[in-house]
Amino acid sequence: MVGSAHLSLAYEAKLKSAADERVIFTGPVFGEPLTDLWNGAHAVIHPSITEGMSLSLLEAMAHRKCVIVSDIPENLEVIGDGALTFRAGDADDLARILGRVDNDPELIAEFGKKALARVKEEYDWQNIVTRLEEVYRGQ
Repeated sequence: MVGSAHLSLAYEAKLKSAADERVIFTGPVFGEPLTDLWNGAHAVIHPSITEGMSLSLLEAMAHRKCVIVSDIPENLEVIGDGALTFRAGDADDLARILGRVDNDPELIAEFGKKALARVKEEYDWQNIVTRLEEVYRGQ
């Protein structure tokens, strides 16, 4: 688990008490160590129940990771067809998706490619600037 629930320390404590010794809570990680974590990740889970447009979700997709997200509207808007989804708050549905990913390296590679393509298409800064200029020019 990378990051911190800095706004909800009680929630973070609950997660830590529910986890076994296989789960490592890194706290906040930045820079090269974070890049190393992205590069070594098998898949990335983004289980939000409330969210805006998550930069960590975009970053995972840009690192060509197989991303697994809760099906909240904000996540669905970001991912397009570039990620796997599970029902928000449904641990059994998440476990089902994790079972698929764990046993299918081709699926992981396929969704990593889709994720990167989605980020390049929709969230590339130059494309965003071009679209913004078109809006201002009334095109």
